[in-house]
Amino acid sequence: MEKIIITGGSGFIGTNMVEFYLDKGLEILNLDIAKPLKQQHGLYWKECDINDAKQIKNIIAEFKPTHIMHLAAGTGMDVNDINQFKTNFDGVQYLINACNEVDTIKKVVFTSSLLVCERSYLPKHDEDFKPDSLYGESKILSEKIVRDSNLIADWAIVRPTAVWGPWFRSSYTTFFNLVAKGLYVNPGKKKLEKPATFVGNTVFMMDKILNSDRTNHNVYYLADYPEYSIQEWANSISKCVGNNEAITIPKFLINGLAKIGDILKRVRLFPDPPLTSFRLNNIISGVKYDLIKTKAVVGDLPFTLNSGVEETLDWMNIERK
Repeated sequence: MEKIIITGGSGFIGTNMVEFYLDKGLEILNLDIAKPLKQQHGLYWKECDINDAKQIKNIIAEFKPTHIMHLAAGTGMDVNDINQFKTNFDGVQYLINACNEVDTIKKVVFTSSLLVCERSYLPKHDEDFKPDSLYGESKILSEKIVRDSNLIADWAIVRPTAVWGPWFRSSYTTFFNLVAKGLYVNPGKKKLEKPATFVGNTVFMMDKILNSDRTNHNVYYLADYPEYSIQEWANSISKCVGNNEAITIPKFLINGLAKIGDILKRVRLFPDPPLTSFRLNNIISGVKYDLIKTKAVVGDLPFTLNSGVEETLDWMNIERK
């Protein structure tokens, strides 16, 4: 029987992943420095910092997993010292060292990031990097450590696109709320296609990659297919809450509103404005990643855009109660 360790299982994707494997009836262990977001997951959580080489080694030796999903990571964009992301390189090395101490592990999936390249850059191959942040640089170090390691078990690397769904805590929460309240407007008439993935599909893809013999020593982008535009996404949310489709206004007006949000945030009149240049850029920017390898391994996805939106809105309504 499979025994799965999930590092970072108390976070957004991790919470959904823990639920996914519990539904499958598998034996799991969540290693995280934080308590689970979902109280019922406390039974499967062990407080652990993967930057503690001795602790991670002892836990893996005791649990003897067959598979590991590595989600734990240091995050942040306004960071001036790469050592604040030591989880992304030191922690990865400690995890690899610990895995080599047992002979039960068949496969490890390491979660990287699209930000190994700036958002507008489409890499030519898996080791073509162009970061624009220290976070991106730390993820490059992470990938290089995996590739250069002597990891005995098989491994694969995944780079999720914009992930959304139940338990998210991100700008996409704001996006859903704005659309649901009828306050969202489409920025211009041009169809804005942005690679994104509903978290239920994200977890499904990662599990398929974890359990496939064809994915060893490869990098996989995770995005929903068929892809959808920001407009289609917003219209799906509007329809589910009974609103009319979002109106469209010229892009220069949207840019102006985002600049106003920047100013309000800078002078601290509005600590968290619904629209800033960063949030606007995060919503509308993105390139079309090659999903051929992913599709060949994963096959059909379990959730459509509409079913993912419905599940997300149901969860948001429960959270408000």
